[in-house]
Amino acid sequence: MGLADSEAYWEVNLSPRGDWNIYHLQGYRQGLQAEMAIKTLPLVVNAAPLGSPQPGFELQAVLNGATLFAVDQPIHLGITAVIQDQEGALSYWALRHCGSEPDFHLRESFALKL
Repeated sequence: MGLADSEAYWEVNLSPRGDWNIYHLQGYRQGLQAEMAIKTLPLVVNAAPLGSPQPGFELQAVLNGATLFAVDQPIHLGITAVIQDQEGALSYWALRHCGSEPDFHLRESFALKL
């Protein structure tokens, strides 16, 4: 998540166990620091039981962006996921992958504009 006219951005990591962290970066993979302005992140995780005829997973988080930037500023989001299957193989998902390999830090891949 980054402001429209800035190289700086935030990386928000959420896990199915309810764990989370937020990092602020000054530019592409530069200046990584824990974001201290966010103390709590309400997170709800719903998953269908293993073996369910309709498997599924839902994760909801409420992030108050006003603690990071003015609410009238346009932001760009890259919605991504790393999925590990039962055999341990990883797959990388995103609204858009602009690089030759999945790279969640590429600003061109921040496909959602708000």
